[in-house]
Parts: sequence; structure tokens; C-alpha cells
Amino acid sequence: MNVSYTNDAEDKQCFMTNFKISVQQEGENCKQTALRPDMGNHMFDHVQPDETSLISRAFIIDDEKEALVSVDALFSNVNYVKETVLPNTDGTASVIK
Repeated sequence: MNVSYTNDAEDKQCFMTNFKISVQQEGENCKQTALRPDMGNHMFDHVQPDETSLISRAFIIDDEKEALVSVDALFSNVNYVKETVLPNTDGTASVIK
């Protein structure tokens, strides 16, 4: 399943750093197939605050159940936003607030 994330927070322009994006399901971290081979097998992408990230082919435990996208600001390691991801029947996923 693909997990897409868009940062549309009102104060996103205040952050001059990258974000760590991860996916969890049933309390376990879900790894992803890396989009770039030189990055290895990471479970997150680093993106600028105003960009859209695609976590591709996340290894979800159960693709029928909800997953949780967590975004952390790297400079403070403080959680910035959490969103629930619902799987779609076509193998993609919808992010809900």
C-alpha cells in the first residue's frame, strides 16, 4: 500500500528543517521499500515542510486495517502531526485528519 502525506499545517512555513515521516500499524513500525537504492531500506522519507512525501510500498502488517502516519521535526524530535491512513481496495491509501 502507498501512503501519501501532505503537510498543510498553518505554521509549516515556520519550520526550516526536514521532517521524519514514519508509518505505524498496531503499534509496530512499518518499513518501506526505499525509493532510492542509496538510501537503503528506510521506513521514512525526509521532506521539506511545504512538500508532499510519498511513502511507497510500506510493509503494512494488515492492509485491511488503519495505519498511522507520524511526522516528527528532526531538530526537536517533537511530534508535529499524526494522521490516520485508511487502505483503499486498489492498493493505495487515503490520509484522513
